[in-house]
Amino acid sequence: MATGHVRKRGKKWAYVQYVIDPATGDGKYRWKSGYVTKSDAQRALREAISSIEQGTFIEPSKMTYTDYVERLWIRQLDGQLESSTIESYERNMRVHILPRIGGIKLQQLGPIHLNDLYQNLLKQEVAVDDSSNRRHDPKVYPRIAYLRKQGVGYGAIAKTLADEFPDDKPLTKNAVAAIVRRSKQSSKNQGNLAVRTVRYIHTIISRSLKDETRPRQRQRRPQRQSAEKAQDQDHPPDVDR
Repeated sequence: MATGHVRKRGKKWAYVQYVIDPATGDGKYRWKSGYVTKSDAQRALREAISSIEQGTFIEPSKMTYTDYVERLWIRQLDGQLESSTIESYERNMRVHILPRIGGIKLQQLGPIHLNDLYQNLLKQEVAVDDSSNRRHDPKVYPRIAYLRKQGVGYGAIAKTLADEFPDDKPLTKNAVAAIVRRSKQSSKNQGNLAVRTVRYIHTIISRSLKDETRPRQRQRRPQRQSAEKAQDQDHPPDVDR
C-alpha cells in the first residue's frame, strides 16, 4: 500500500510518499524533490505509486545501473528518438556497457568505474559475431542482404520488410542502413574497438545519467561523488590527440 502528496520546497516541487511493507506492516516516508512544476511532481508521484502496486518499484539505494537502464531509461526514449537510434543504444548497452558496470549501484557509479570501462573497451579485441545483437526475425537479415544485392534502396527495403514481416518490429531506412553496415564490419577482423565507438558509448552513458527520470537522493556523504557528476567530469581517453 502506498499514498502520498506533493508540496513546494523552495522554488521547486517535491512529493512525499508513505509506503507500507505488506510483509512487516512497517511504514516509512520517501521524499523526492527537484520538480519544476506541481503537475510534474504529481505525475511522478502517480508513477511511483503505480510502480509499487505493480511490484516494479526498486528502492533507490538498491537500484543498479542495469535496473535503471532496462526498467526506466530505455522505455522513456520511445517517441523521443528514432527507432534505429534506440536500437543502437540498446545494443551498445547490452554488448559493451551493462556486462561491465551494470551490477554497480546507480548511486555509487563514479569516475573510477567509467574510466576503467573506457580503458578496457579500448583494449578489447573485436571479432564481431552480431548474432547476439539481432532483435528482429532471423529471416529479415538475409532478406536485406538479398535486396541490397539487387540494388534496392534502404527506404524501399524498409517498406518491403514491413509488408513481408508485419509482426516484426518496423525498421526505418536508417535502421536498414545500420544493419547493412554492421554486416560488412562483422566479416572483418577489426582489431581493437575503435576510439570513435568508445566515444559513442560515452555519449550513451552521459545521456542516460543526465536523464531527468533518474532516481535521485540527497547525498549525505560529501566525499561520495554521484554518477551524474562523474559523467560530466570523465570522458573516454582521447588517444587521437
